[in-house]
Amino acid sequence: MNPIVVQGVAIQQKMLASNKNYLPIFGSSELSRVDQFHPNVFAEKYNRGYTPFLIGRPGTQSLSHYLDIKAMGHALKGKKVVFILSPQWFQPAGVDDGHFGGNFSPLQAYKFAMSDEKPTSERRYAARRLLTYKVVKNDTTLTALLENIASPGPKTEVSAFTYATANAQMKILQRKDDLDSKFIQGSREEQVEKNLKLIPDTLDYTKLDDLATKMGESQVGTNPFFC
Repeated sequence: MNPIVVQGVAIQQKMLASNKNYLPIFGSSELSRVDQFHPNVFAEKYNRGYTPFLIGRPGTQSLSHYLDIKAMGHALKGKKVVFILSPQWFQPAGVDDGHFGGNFSPLQAYKFAMSDEKPTSERRYAARRLLTYKVVKNDTTLTALLENIASPGPKTEVSAFTYATANAQMKILQRKDDLDSKFIQGSREEQVEKNLKLIPDTLDYTKLDDLATKMGESQVGTNPFFC
């Protein structure tokens, strides 16, 4: 859940290339709430044979995950992944400027903009969405590349100078990602260890469901919307 991991590429690529059985789990703020039902607690307690690899933090929604997945290229092909969809994602305007900007990855955006994929409707839609955010519009080079993708037929050819600038910028971002990935700090291991004691020793989905229901009811109180 570290920003360097979520907004980077290097560590995620190493995870996918590893012989260890990692399970990528894409989500948002719920991943930061380490309780007895957290994926890391569940997998460790019941020795599920995989290690959760959490990709997400508060405010990371579908557009951020789209860029992340695109940045991984074909490395995810054939892999099992989990998506946790939060109700707050589904609103007419989508993720707001603040949350998107706070989780924006210039490296992932440049990799998307400079890939040689065919111009599909999905790719054009993603480019148009990205162009609505300030953090993207503030980068004139990235904006030029995305505008070229967003239009059904490019209005103007992207200049050789723009491509050269974009290529240089991406190399700088990749180098920064490589360096940052060597110094990851922060761990929730103590929270995981503490919560291992709060669930049954033997895996029983009925008991876990009952326990989760009681925990939820105790926290919502008399709120009729259970939130």
